[in-house]
Amino acid sequence: MTSGGSSGTIAPALLIAHRGASGTRPENTLAAFREAMRLGARSLECDVRLSRDGVPIILHDADLERTTDGRGPAREATLAEIRRLSAGYAMRFGDRHASERVPTLEEVLRLARGAARLLIELKWDFEDLERCGALVQSVVDLIVATGASRDTALLSLDPGLLAEAGRLAPNLSRGLIASPGERGDPVAVARSLGARLLVAPRAALGPALADAARAAGLLLATYTVDAPEELDPLLPLGLHAFATDHPERFVGHPAARFV
Repeated sequence: MTSGGSSGTIAPALLIAHRGASGTRPENTLAAFREAMRLGARSLECDVRLSRDGVPIILHDADLERTTDGRGPAREATLAEIRRLSAGYAMRFGDRHASERVPTLEEVLRLARGAARLLIELKWDFEDLERCGALVQSVVDLIVATGASRDTALLSLDPGLLAEAGRLAPNLSRGLIASPGERGDPVAVARSLGARLLVAPRAALGPALADAARAAGLLLATYTVDAPEELDPLLPLGLHAFATDHPERFVGHPAARFV
């Protein structure tokens, strides 16, 4: 199988800072995004969901317990209540980053503007299904309002959310995240949605998926790759990008490109 380069050479893959530099800073915080950018990363991934009052916030989990000092579902807390919490991820970092707060999507868009591309994963939970449309609408509105359309992509495990994003903003790049263990053909689903990117778990990568993605005109990305020795075997598949919690480990590595 030939690799990603047109001449048959193996091209380096684009590094995406997964929730920022989340291996050394509290994930999905401004500190994590700033550290990733300081290291040279120009592609940042983040997770977005809605507060109770409908504000898009940057938070991976449906609940607040793991990464903040709050309790309960984020969907039941207002932005003001969430902003009073520390997002310093004390379970991992103790009190070293206690002053960090859960950022809003608007803050992260403004931080990245002109400096980095932002890949936004749309998050939802079953108890908040009725607000999925509001989530997509509010995220699209913020991207447009901040002038970030050219430097932003929307990601999701949910084809329905990507379809709605395509309806609202057809020129906005989208990527389907292939759910681990899910049956069906993720390449066909991504192509039917008009997605540009297919993001597959590292364990799911192989020549068959890579060939199918390439034949469909999709860029192939994977997660989570946290060491150069994990990345090197994936490059012959023509991998376009990889998400990592540890961008600092790839600085200067020829298999990873930061821009």
